[in-house]
Amino acid sequence: GYRYGDIDWDEVRTTLEVYADKYMDRPQLLAKEFQLASAYALEYHPENQCILGDLALRFLLWLQVDDGTLRSAVATLAAGGPHETGIEPLMEETYNWFWSLQLSWADLLASGWPLFSIIASVAERVREETREACVAVETLQLYVDSFDDAVYVP
Repeated sequence: GYRYGDIDWDEVRTTLEVYADKYMDRPQLLAKEFQLASAYALEYHPENQCILGDLALRFLLWLQVDDGTLRSAVATLAAGGPHETGIEPLMEETYNWFWSLQLSWADLLASGWPLFSIIASVAERVREETREACVAVETLQLYVDSFDDAVYVP
């Protein structure tokens, strides 16, 4: 498998594949990967050939930030505001790299790197339980009724 320095990317991918979908709430299972992310993601590695592994470790770093800082940083980035914490430039860079990938989603999924699972874990931590629904229930009622009554809604 491909190695970059002391990193065995196949081993990292395999571990993340096993645990990322179901066990991101148990960081002890990924302690080695979280430690690796902390050391790796704070530096640039232009010579690394494992782009998806790089992104996975950078997104794992997001999961090590406390919830309040993470929410604040994501809100600031979404609003295009000035960076308020030291983590925001790293987060912005990771976000931009992810969206500029020259891979289809099918290729990304086939790679075995569980980026979507890691990003879903970030999203779960960013969500606030008290937030308003994005769409009012009344707006969705027609669709809810259509499922209940098995009626087609154009």
